[in-house]
Amino acid sequence: AELKQRRATRPDSVPKSNEEEDPQGKLKESKAREAGRSSNARGPSLQKLHEEWKWAGHEAHEMFFPIFDFILPGFGSLTEEQKEHHPFVRLNPVYYAAWVLTLLMLAAGRYLHEILFDQGQPVRDDEKPAEKEARVAWIYMNDATYAFSALLDVWQLVSDVAFWHFHGAFGCFLGLILYIAIIIGNAAFFDAMKARSSVRVRQAIVANACFAVVLSGALCVAGYRKGYGFLRWSWFMRTVAVFFQALSLLTYMQLWNLYPPATKEGGLAVPTGATAVPGILVIVLTIVAFAVDAPAVWEALG
Repeated sequence: AELKQRRATRPDSVPKSNEEEDPQGKLKESKAREAGRSSNARGPSLQKLHEEWKWAGHEAHEMFFPIFDFILPGFGSLTEEQKEHHPFVRLNPVYYAAWVLTLLMLAAGRYLHEILFDQGQPVRDDEKPAEKEARVAWIYMNDATYAFSALLDVWQLVSDVAFWHFHGAFGCFLGLILYIAIIIGNAAFFDAMKARSSVRVRQAIVANACFAVVLSGALCVAGYRKGYGFLRWSWFMRTVAVFFQALSLLTYMQLWNLYPPATKEGGLAVPTGATAVPGILVIVLTIVAFAVDAPAVWEALG
């Protein structure tokens, strides 16, 4: 009996686990789990891409429909689905050409801010209509255009440097700085809305207003100097760019009093003059840019 007990407690008499008996089974199970993770990783990515395009298409419609509310009788009383199936929309190739272009720009702008700044979502769960309009129609939309133009400038810059065209390279470099500054400024504007910072939001509004004023003044000077030469397609596009820069202020001004006033420690209000600092900086830098190479600045704007 003692001998049998010793044999029962020997290590080689311990039953083998399932992992020891079937190592190939464990390997197959591991591969199956990995394949499942890969499949799940692909699934949400495709679903996210589909949702991205669906969102961009809806927002593109939303950008055009307010215009039709004014020009088409009874259009404003329709539901969103009825508006999308309205004959003026559904059977209008010009509208769909503009809609597709807007869709692409919105998706690209949102994707850009998602990658660079983690700003591919509403500013907050309680995002206000004015905040959404500023985020979608002006930040996403404009920055997609600026990012695409920046890529073209990078390509042109590399080409000019390769062929020793340094004057053209300087203009591209100046335009590239302008694009990057605008995109970073819009990202800061987004963060200011997210933080409900009245001072930072007002600083962004003042900076945009000053930029619009300087561009408007420079456009008037260019029109006066060029005379009939101003009546060209390139200057028309630049005029449109300046017009939309000024038009964005109609949305931004709705944010001016949207947030509670900022205070310092002790309850003292932040000086009003603090909101003017970025605007002054924008004026100075824009005037310097025009003084250094005005054609390069206008080339960057259209």
